[in-house]
Amino acid sequence: MKWEAFECDDCKLRFALEQDPGDEIEEPSCPGCGSSYCGPVEYCGPVDVRMAEQLEEHSPLHEIFMIAGQLPAEVLKDISQRIGDWLATGGKETDEYIEQQLRFAQKFVQS
Repeated sequence: MKWEAFECDDCKLRFALEQDPGDEIEEPSCPGCGSSYCGPVEYCGPVDVRMAEQLEEHSPLHEIFMIAGQLPAEVLKDISQRIGDWLATGGKETDEYIEQQLRFAQKFVQS
């Protein structure tokens, strides 16, 4: 497994995903705005912490972002896709559906 950094072309949010070599996600959904127009960047470094600050503090989406590094890649990919689809259809980052995804992520971290 390796970490790859991405930047959203729409909201400019930078984020990192843990990827399996040979099974990489080339254009993942942005955890901030749900856009699928995200391209790789060379270095993310300390930007990862600051990008969480762009999300509403203590929102379910912010909480998911904070534990994302503790989730298996396939779980993070699934949650990211679900949230991206939700936001793309007009949902908000504070909706109950996002809280449901947070509870799902927390169960993986606790197990």
